[in-house]
Amino acid sequence: MTPEPSAAPDATPGPAPAASAGRGVRPWTRTTQLLLLAAGVLLALVAFVTVLTMPDLPYHPARDLELRATYDAYRDTGVPLVKQNGTGSWYGQLPGGGLTKAAGDDDPGSYLIASWMSHVTGSASPYPGLIAVMAVLCALPWLLLPLTVARIFGRARAGFAMLGLPLLTWLVNGSLLLGSEYGQADLVSPVRVYALYGLPSAVILLSLVLVAFVLTHRTGWRVALTMTVLLLALATAGNLLRSMSGFGIAALVAVVWWTALRGRGRALALGGAAAGLVVAVLGAHLLPGLVVDRIDARRAEVISPETARLPDAHGTWHPLYLGLSYPQPITGQPSEFGVQWSDEFGWNKARETDPDVVPASTEYDEIIGGVYRDAVRAHPWAAVELYAAKLGYTAQHFAGMLVVIALGALLAWRRRLPQAGAVRAALSTVPTVVLGLAPPVLVMPMLYYYSELVAALGFLSALALGALVVSMSDLRRDGASADRGGAATPAPDDLVLPARHPIP
Repeated sequence: MTPEPSAAPDATPGPAPAASAGRGVRPWTRTTQLLLLAAGVLLALVAFVTVLTMPDLPYHPARDLELRATYDAYRDTGVPLVKQNGTGSWYGQLPGGGLTKAAGDDDPGSYLIASWMSHVTGSASPYPGLIAVMAVLCALPWLLLPLTVARIFGRARAGFAMLGLPLLTWLVNGSLLLGSEYGQADLVSPVRVYALYGLPSAVILLSLVLVAFVLTHRTGWRVALTMTVLLLALATAGNLLRSMSGFGIAALVAVVWWTALRGRGRALALGGAAAGLVVAVLGAHLLPGLVVDRIDARRAEVISPETARLPDAHGTWHPLYLGLSYPQPITGQPSEFGVQWSDEFGWNKARETDPDVVPASTEYDEIIGGVYRDAVRAHPWAAVELYAAKLGYTAQHFAGMLVVIALGALLAWRRRLPQAGAVRAALSTVPTVVLGLAPPVLVMPMLYYYSELVAALGFLSALALGALVVSMSDLRRDGASADRGGAATPAPDDLVLPARHPIP
């Protein structure tokens, strides 16, 4: 692989370390390496304890009933995603007795985790198991984050700066948890953000940190293949936890293959990245269906025929249509489209066309899709203004994080820090940012719809903090050197490589 020239101002020839960091050998002393890892362990413990000490975060009322009914049925039968008919959510119930499908109108991932964790917790409540898994997933990215950021910028101090990241995230996002709205609430989102939304954020952040760490090493095809399998598993989990959350993770496969093959020619690297992207996206789309098919095979043995007709997924058009209610759920002012932020409003609208339509069914989705398209065609400019307003509201919510990210990027560019690794890490978040903007803009800018976006922005804020600390410390060092009338001397924690071995 062809190495990239380093843009670090102090990456001048000097005493060569034992080997290049790009070849997987420690770029710092063993003590510094261990201290960076220790910082990661400390931060992971902070995140772990933060989640564990939170109280149970119940789902919205209908979902809470569904989760408990699903959990209880699993403990009784050992079959996932079933419940006693007549229990659980009041949405979509049909007459009949016996067991029926559960979590049919939601993404099944968190329901499955809660059920499986009953073997570990033995609790009568599904929430201890969800909290435990959430705590582990929130802690894992921190283990590698200090070392990863240090390697990206070639400065150990950039990694140690991560010790201040929980405080920064608290200041700009109201939480000690990086890249998550878990446990937060506001006037618009009064129910504290719970595991159904927190788990996908944690999986996305973990994926971004893992890829960034791998990209600071020389990656061959074996590493790329291993990462493809791992990322495909994480993308599948992401899509099971929240529809489409995993596609941003799947896109990371293209970044890994491009990095692994770029030394063998641009055409081969581009082809490998494109092929990896196609395989990963298709896999992330198909594998969750295979998981649900296996579950359906088990459910078919126990559910009653009269309740097998229950719909098994949210439709595409229902949330888009309700999204036209903005700004009613935010400010209380009525929507220009006359839509209300209520499932019942959508159901009743569809029943004007077919009084017997079953909510969340395929027929319902087709009807409400037509209603949505008719509304947008009738008022196209109002729709454009509505979506622009929701984008502005989302940007305002994340204004603190966006300012930090912008400052970090500006200083990194002005100070000419090692940029290749930081640019690759930042670009890897683009698919997740694009996907993450869809729920708040197309549906509603509430805390519950920021799962993907907050994870990507949280990772970018970590990179920005590293860039800010390195830039400011370099400014002070350069100023002190100028006062002495001499040249700048690299600090002991700087990764200084000879010109023939630049930072990868």
